[in-house]
Amino acid sequence: MQDVAARFEPETGKNVKRIFGSSGNLFQQIQNGAPFDMFFSANLDYPKKLQAAGLIENGSYYRYAAGQNRGWVPKDFKINLTSGLKVLLDPSGKK
Repeated sequence: MQDVAARFEPETGKNVKRIFGSSGNLFQQIQNGAPFDMFFSANLDYPKKLQAAGLIENGSYYRYAAGQNRGWVPKDFKINLTSGLKVLLDPSGKK
């Protein structure tokens, strides 16, 4: 967001005030009338609920990014990683 605002401001001449917080807290603020112009949320449910409640501009909701989870393990890791996320259930793992 810092990079996006840094490019947007000189191109438009408009100042961007960035407010960071949990999606849930910002969602509640918007429901209660907080004057946000844009809302970026990692949780897709919050903007969908705002749209269903008629609290956002029609057609303005869109998925702006997609991510992937990654994990790293030490070279001497003893647990078999071929089982995918089920490896997290192995009691040998500690952290």
